[in-house]
Formats: sequence, C-alpha cells, structure tokens
Amino acid sequence: MSITAFFLAFLLTGSPFASAQGETGESWEARITAVEGEVVVFPRGSEEGIFAEVDTPLESGDRVETGANSRVEIALEAESVMDLGPDSVLDVESMSVERSVFELSLGSLVAKIKSLVSRRGGLSIRTPTAVAAVRGTEFGVEVEASGASQIGVFDEGRVSVLPVAEGSEEAVLSAQDETRVEKGSRRARIGKLKRFLAHHSRMKRLRGRRAELRKRWKAMPPEAREKMRSEWKARFSQKLERLSPAKRKALLEGLKRKSRQARRAAGRKAIQKKIRQKFKNGGRPQRPRPGRRDGGRRRGAPKKP
Repeated sequence: MSITAFFLAFLLTGSPFASAQGETGESWEARITAVEGEVVVFPRGSEEGIFAEVDTPLESGDRVETGANSRVEIALEAESVMDLGPDSVLDVESMSVERSVFELSLGSLVAKIKSLVSRRGGLSIRTPTAVAAVRGTEFGVEVEASGASQIGVFDEGRVSVLPVAEGSEEAVLSAQDETRVEKGSRRARIGKLKRFLAHHSRMKRLRGRRAELRKRWKAMPPEAREKMRSEWKARFSQKLERLSPAKRKALLEGLKRKSRQARRAAGRKAIQKKIRQKFKNGGRPQRPRPGRRDGGRRRGAPKKP
C-alpha cells in the first residue's frame, strides 16, 4: 500500500473512535515506559484522570496529558518509542498495527518508529491542521495553542503530510525536512530542518532507550494487560481513600478531563487582564511614584549633584 493509498483509506474509514472500538488483527502492546513530573491518563470513556505509572498499558480511547516541566515515554514495542513533551495532549484513537492513529491536539511529540513496511502497517499522527502518515522514521510534531502544526523528519525516514483543509495537497518530507501547516492551509511547504533541531537531544535519548527496552521487553497477552490496568486503577482508588474528603474532592476536580488548550487560553486571558490593570491613561504606563527605583525624581527634573 502506498502512502497516498494509506491516506485515502484513512479518510474514508469514518470516525477514528468507531474504528478503534472495532479493531481486528494485530495491535500494539503500548505501555508507558518512563514518567517525569505530572502525567495524567484518562482511561477510555472516563472523564476523570489517573496519575500515570511506569508499565501502565494503554488502550484505544485513552488520553494522555502532561503538565508543565513534565514528559512521558510511550513504547508501542521495544523498537518503536514516543516522547511526549510538557503541556501536551495525546489521544490514542486506534492501536491497530495495520492502521494506528494518534491525535496530538497540543504540545510536542518526538518518535523513533521501526519500519512498518514489512507488516503492511501504517501509523498516523493527527493534529488540528494536518495528518502525518509514517512508515518508520525519526520524526517530531508540534502543535501550538492556535492549532498550527509543525512536522519534521530527523536523520532518516519519510513522512507524508496532508493538511485537513478541503482541496489540500499532499507533501512528502524526507530526512532533515520540516513543514508548518496553519489553519486553512491547503499546502504544506517544505523547508530544511530548523525548528526541530532544538529537539535533537530528545531524539538521541530515544535511540538509546530502544536498546534498554529490548532487554526487558516481554510480550503481554490481553488478559495480563487488563489485569495491570485494573490494579493501576485500584491503587489510585486506595490513594484517594487515604485522603481527607476535602483533599480528595480537590484532587478529583483537578483531574477532570479538560483540554490543556483551554487551560492555556484561560492562562493567557489572566495575563492579559493583569497587563490591562497595570496600564492606564489610554494604554500608557503610569508615571513612577516617589520612593521607587527612580529615587522619587520627577520626570524632567534635574539630577541631584
């Protein structure tokens, strides 16, 4: 199947969540393999999150959110690893090896994926403005609060990018290429890798992590995965029971499913409000008052000898 054919198949299959629920054939054994800072997983169908733990299996329909100064590593297998950066939101839509779909609605993702050609599989990353089809490569994706997307390929591989706007054209990124897709863009213009050079250290870490994961990776049947998820949820419930009612309520309220994009928008509004409060008189800053850093000298007054 060509990359173009893969795109057509993706676009014609309808709702990704519907396909996720009806998956057949081989599926990834995705699990969380490293956690730093505050990382929350919203299990399929749940509006309340649970703090992520290492070795937690992920399923179709799960959502993963990272806080500020946080990150999480997700392995599809020992040879295919993703690194989700701070303030990111990733939805696991389909875990089928034949047609894997992940949606990054905010933040950044860097991935090292083993070639899928031999498995006749395909993996795609959806963003608010584009779909990136991957066959096995080193790539990165960034999504800004505005919805604009950046997609880049590091030292190897190819990624096909199709903007979601009607009548858009497909573009193919090769090694050391990147593109930016704004809302409404119909064409992804290709340029040399620049923005993603800042993420090169993350990619280097993933290359090393694959060797570590190979040493301890063990296949896990569905029954064992479900048992681990149940135990993970039970541990969180026990933690809640040990808290006071007030703390428990506050924690659950903070773990409710909310888009980090909405949180960021609220944060920007709060900053703008503070700025407006600081500036008066038609937008001009207030004159300094006596006793401040200017030593109380009035504007235009001569300096003290």
